[in-house]
Amino acid sequence: MKPFEQRAHHAITGRGVTLAMLMADGFIQPGNDTMSIDYLGQNFRADLLDGGRIRENGKVFGTPSAWAIHCKNIVNPGKKSGCGWASVKYKGKKLDAYKLSWLSKHRPLAIAAVSLTVSNYSYFPYINQCYDIFLEDIKPEIKLRPLQPLRPSVRHSTLGKKSSHHDPKTLVECVPFVALAKIQPFTISVSPFCLLVMDVQCHLSSTEVVGYLGGEWDHNRQHLSIQRAYPCLCRQKDPSTANEVEETIRYQMSQHGVQLAGWYHSHPKMQPDPSLNDIESQMDYQLQLRGSNNTYHPCVGFIVSPFEPWSSSPVSRIRSYWVMPPPENRPTDYGTPMFMEFNESQDSLQMENLLSELKKIVEFYRSDSDLMPLTDIWYGHITIAEKLRASVNFCFIFQLLNVQSSRLGFA
Repeated sequence: MKPFEQRAHHAITGRGVTLAMLMADGFIQPGNDTMSIDYLGQNFRADLLDGGRIRENGKVFGTPSAWAIHCKNIVNPGKKSGCGWASVKYKGKKLDAYKLSWLSKHRPLAIAAVSLTVSNYSYFPYINQCYDIFLEDIKPEIKLRPLQPLRPSVRHSTLGKKSSHHDPKTLVECVPFVALAKIQPFTISVSPFCLLVMDVQCHLSSTEVVGYLGGEWDHNRQHLSIQRAYPCLCRQKDPSTANEVEETIRYQMSQHGVQLAGWYHSHPKMQPDPSLNDIESQMDYQLQLRGSNNTYHPCVGFIVSPFEPWSSSPVSRIRSYWVMPPPENRPTDYGTPMFMEFNESQDSLQMENLLSELKKIVEFYRSDSDLMPLTDIWYGHITIAEKLRASVNFCFIFQLLNVQSSRLGFA
């Protein structure tokens, strides 16, 4: 992979970012006693050397993960994972925060550059065809999008017992498993088809939308493969059609040979943290699908935020979460929303099927009173329709880079 492609891959996928790269761009600098780890009551400190290496008591480690594993093995022998970027701090701040700053700087440029380099690939005409559908019969009236106030999310630890005094729309921060010294109980992969359908549907409506996810559960691998998204194309003002739509989705899942694997909904103008309502709904789904030992398969929730307040990234944030039940001795507490990591699968896109699905979504929302005003300005001089196109392009570019890097042994 060429240097430009490598840098674009790092910026878009978030993989392969190193301390040396952060140092080269001035986000961090070498220094003595600048690195630290707090683990199970123990504190470890080290120096950051030129080239991104870490030195502790004369020992030199090439990556944050290598140092984290070393430190955690001292406290907890047999510990095999270090979660370096999530647990190692530079000057008291987790490396994940510096990595996010680096990505925020480079990702928009990488998306634009890679869009030009891959524009001759066969599936891009389909993107343009979908994009043209969005703009048919839309009056060219340009308006500014008003900025929405940011509703802060609260920590789960501040909630305590369930109470009618709690606003059910209160957003709650998801908790990483590493923060509880736990490992994510199962892995998740999501198909590009699924991500594109979710993203387009959530972009087109100014109000919350919802849909179901179909996939397969591999008990031996403890892996949930999410392959299809099924939008609930019914209007909130006409709940009488909801049962009919859900029955159609059950039939489609049966025809596609998948089972219910989860659900998704949008937070059109909020960050993708679950609300208290979302936590309760997710807990209900998990209880309904838990089955017995032989029939158990997990259920996950996804939240799509296409127009997060004050965000200048054209790419939607998509978050997956799962709810950890409260302890047995505190049954009236809220379940804990856990942050679930997922990977995009490298399934090949069936473009004709995808285009047909996107057209159905577009046709449904075209006549809806909640249709997002696509010619309004989203940010700077970029319209909402152009933002949608950039977000859709990102899904294709992400898949292309993953496939290329996998073939080259880069991933």
